[in-house]
Amino acid sequence: MNEDGQETAEPTPLLEARTARGISLEQATRDIHISKSFLEALEAEDFSDLPGDAYITGFIRSYSDYLAIDPEPLIERYRAQQAASSAAADVTPGRRRSALVVLLALALLVFAAGVAALVRWVIPPAGPGDRNVAERSADQRAGLTGNRLVMTDDLTIRVLPVGTVLQVPIGDRRHDVLLARYDDGLVIEYGENEVLLAVGGERLLDLDGDSRTDLRMLLNDVDRTVEPILVTLTLQLGSSGRQALVSIPVGPA
Repeated sequence: MNEDGQETAEPTPLLEARTARGISLEQATRDIHISKSFLEALEAEDFSDLPGDAYITGFIRSYSDYLAIDPEPLIERYRAQQAASSAAADVTPGRRRSALVVLLALALLVFAAGVAALVRWVIPPAGPGDRNVAERSADQRAGLTGNRLVMTDDLTIRVLPVGTVLQVPIGDRRHDVLLARYDDGLVIEYGENEVLLAVGGERLLDLDGDSRTDLRMLLNDVDRTVEPILVTLTLQLGSSGRQALVSIPVGPA
């Protein structure tokens, strides 16, 4: 109860952990580079305005690791909440549909099939390697061409397939960073170096050999249910002068 006698919501694990450590939202935002509004939504367990599932689980892992609490129960709590919401949305009173609705749905299906057939007849199928112009333009605006991502933002969170090459601009040239494979962690290759990045882990890469960080990488989440495997990465050009960790071998330390 608050001072007015009204019930207040119980604090969530993330909110409790942050307040127990005396950390402000502003400080947390600066430290882990997740917006204040996203952190507030995570603490309130209000996921409606957050991006997709891979992003949300990645945010939960990053925030939990920052607050030194186990992320797995929170991810299970999130998935249970989403499952309950989906089940509630699927329940309809009486589950009855009128004959008019069914006929309308069938008519729409027939119409859609006719339109699709007309489009295939009027517009010939694209040849090998030929992509829709709008789709290609969207990828180019995002910096993603084929399996290459050209880094254009100082800080970004991306869901990328394993096999993608990150092109990092340094001076007048680009340096390649390959998301080579996933083997108990994301294996990253750059130059003659090969490093392993675990979920929730961080790597600071020196790509041009000047002992300064050129690319900071955080592995937020991994989706191994699809092929190729998808990884959610926080990518930051440079790292505020932090010393780069270079030539870190793959495998246990």
